[in-house]
Amino acid sequence: MGIFGRRIDIKNATKTTYSDEDLRKLDLNYRNKFQIDREKRIYTPFRKEMPRAWQSQVRDMAFEQILDDRIFSFRHLLVIPNPYGASVQTAMLLFNTPKEYRVRYRILGKTEGTDFVGETRMTTRHRVPIMGLYKGYTNKLILELIDSAGEVYQRRDLRIYTRDIPLGQQNIVTKVEHSESSCFPFILVNGFRFKPVVFDQNGEVRYSLQIKTDQTGMIPLENGRFLYVDATVNCMAADGSIRACRYHEMDYMGRVYQTYVLDYPVGRYAAQNGDSLFLLTASEKGYADDCIIELDRNTGQIRKKCLLQDLLGDKYRIEGNWIVASGMQYVQGQLILTMRRYHTVLSIDWEKQSVNWALAPESIWRGTVLADKLLKSVDREKMDGYMPESPNIQVQEDGSLKLRLYCIQNKGNVPAEGAESDDDSRIDFYNIDPVRKSFQKERSIAVVKSQRDAGCFYRQESDRILSLSGMLMRRSDNLKACIEELDGQTGRMINRLRLCKRYRSAWEFKPDIEAYSVPLEHDLDAVKGTIAPPALYKSVNGETLPEAVAEKLKKRYFGNIRVSDTLFLFAFCPGTVQNVYLIGETQSYVQCFEGLETRPRKESFCMALDQLELGEYQVYVEFDNQIYHLKNEIRVERSQQE
Repeated sequence: MGIFGRRIDIKNATKTTYSDEDLRKLDLNYRNKFQIDREKRIYTPFRKEMPRAWQSQVRDMAFEQILDDRIFSFRHLLVIPNPYGASVQTAMLLFNTPKEYRVRYRILGKTEGTDFVGETRMTTRHRVPIMGLYKGYTNKLILELIDSAGEVYQRRDLRIYTRDIPLGQQNIVTKVEHSESSCFPFILVNGFRFKPVVFDQNGEVRYSLQIKTDQTGMIPLENGRFLYVDATVNCMAADGSIRACRYHEMDYMGRVYQTYVLDYPVGRYAAQNGDSLFLLTASEKGYADDCIIELDRNTGQIRKKCLLQDLLGDKYRIEGNWIVASGMQYVQGQLILTMRRYHTVLSIDWEKQSVNWALAPESIWRGTVLADKLLKSVDREKMDGYMPESPNIQVQEDGSLKLRLYCIQNKGNVPAEGAESDDDSRIDFYNIDPVRKSFQKERSIAVVKSQRDAGCFYRQESDRILSLSGMLMRRSDNLKACIEELDGQTGRMINRLRLCKRYRSAWEFKPDIEAYSVPLEHDLDAVKGTIAPPALYKSVNGETLPEAVAEKLKKRYFGNIRVSDTLFLFAFCPGTVQNVYLIGETQSYVQCFEGLETRPRKESFCMALDQLELGEYQVYVEFDNQIYHLKNEIRVERSQQE
């Protein structure tokens, strides 16, 4: 019915559009709801920046007030482009109806098979998240009201213009090879040196995110959400590198549900089980990704920790980056960890902190604690998939697993006995029986040779494979990565997108439109965690700071200064600032940036203020070995609400 059949049109339908300035004025009415009653309060003339998680809540409060006013209807609705300031290819529709209806919309694609369809919940207060819009284009939408019986009550057309996206997210697809309608119509690509974008089967960008991030970018979670690395808040790691320390749990509309401020390094892979978030981190200084932690999403606290050395032994623990993980997933009480260097897929019983089974060449773990955990082949074939990437996993009714494993097929730095590098990569289809500790390889499909950052998805109904090659072995200026749709039996190439830029990861784009249509709850604890405070500053031989120079420190050298909740944020070119001092009457602090790796562009760094002693602090910056005094101060006072 409706979009898919009979139409009930509304003629002379209209719309109103709110600008960013209109929305910011509405937001001002709700900012005072985010005054947190803490033991200490921070006051400063420096610019205040509301955390993005609170900004999302404020914006939803403004939307709810618009719906309370009951000004807009289905005939005359409100259109808000880029409602959360995160993606120019999104919009929000707001209106009321006298009875409860669902809203179904279709973004008309430029060719067959590229329409984007979304549907909201039953309600009289309609917040319709619009996604799938073309960039720099006047998009045509068809909207329908659906009653409780599934019948179309009303229908109307709508046009929404979307402005262009940044140049770094354009012209990534250099060639499209298309023979049949795709079973994977929208693919999200998490770029290596570009922010995430979504391509349709024609290579058109249908979604993009404009929040600054690092090379990790986006990590998919459950329910249409993802973990996003915020590269605007960094600290100096122990080895002098720049490490992000703020992570947002977001949806594709750009709403931030929770923000985690983490004082430890986090790897590229994460997994979720309800309120638990599993992250890879370092066991100690000098190591990387050799420890798994379970983070409580409600508190930001670590529930449990698992050192991989305890599970694997110390045979290979001879250097800092000894794990080289290539994927992590949570499946029915077990964590599936893929270790590319050791050609291994590992199942970990998280509650017992033990290994269930391992799919790997026998020679890799011979004589170790994993030797008796290796799966045995039903057909007495050896496991010959080398350098595996994150598998596509399907759980069967009997508890067995079907693994589709993308194998790079290089012998690697830790070669198995008899291993040789192949000219092609391949996707292996495995059946895993955890009870009998056995595996059976069904078939292998040869794919284009990759070097790293690969993966695959499988659609059983249509027997199609989505092969993801984020970094090809044989690259050129116009071809560095590709996305291929293949026949699941023969490997015949059906559709292909050629990309001129590398990407870290990719997956099917499946936003939860119904969940996005529900407003966020008011949550003052949406920002969780903190980082270590700056070190106490003690004078040497009774000498205090050298006298500050008379001239001001220009903003182009040390700028974008602001305070966000309990973090003091600022930006400078790494290598130019040695220290930032907070000098008080009774106590002083210093944040050291000596030894920081140099970069040509400014990066944003932070200092924690929530653990400072009460008092007023003058801010000094040691830039190119000269001391500069900033004009504004920071005061830490006892809360007036006590």
